[in-house]
Amino acid sequence: DRRSRRRAVPDIVKGSYRFGRDAERGVVKERVVVVSGFGAFRDYRHDDENPSTPLARQFAAEVAARNIRCECVAPVAVNWGEIEAVIAAQVARHRDARITWIAFGAGREFAIETCATNRRATDQADVSGRLPGKDVPLLNDMTADSDATHVIPMSLERVQDVRRSLAAHGFPVRLSTDAGGYLCNSAAYAIYKMHGLGTLETGLFLHTPASLEVESQIAFAAALTDILLADCLPP
Repeated sequence: DRRSRRRAVPDIVKGSYRFGRDAERGVVKERVVVVSGFGAFRDYRHDDENPSTPLARQFAAEVAARNIRCECVAPVAVNWGEIEAVIAAQVARHRDARITWIAFGAGREFAIETCATNRRATDQADVSGRLPGKDVPLLNDMTADSDATHVIPMSLERVQDVRRSLAAHGFPVRLSTDAGGYLCNSAAYAIYKMHGLGTLETGLFLHTPASLEVESQIAFAAALTDILLADCLPP
């Protein structure tokens, strides 16, 4: 019966549908949404020129306006190992909460990164001039196989649902299977890995266009918040 069917809730919000209730212990854990974006690098001379940082701040403001606890850690310095250190610090800070991590990075277009790899690009120096394999480790995780990958904690059907919903708001979004070999790939790898370990309840990495007008930032942040977090609202 079509009337009895319930719309599938994306995994990115499904875990918080009951606002953090642990069914086995009967304990309510607080939901925390952590939002990150990257700072200055290459042609982005200042942090706010990198579209991922103002978008992260706008998204965090939208989440907070819906009475959901949120912390914005943008800008994250574009240095190898920095995003991993930021994630570790936030996990320690919110160790008694259920953490959802939404990360943004500058790219060419809106794209949801569905997987990330362990390898770092050997020709991609960070803002400190350090190169993987020469100045820093060649891998994001030296304890894992060099060909290790981690995937987004959402089914393809549910990722498609998010993509279609954003398109309906006027924002075409591509589904990507290649996050590159730079810091955005490292961020996606760390977030999806931490989900697999149970440290983060869920997460999403999304590339933005290379530039984004303020009006588009506001509209996109509002649409993404409605799509991802509508079911997190307390009764």
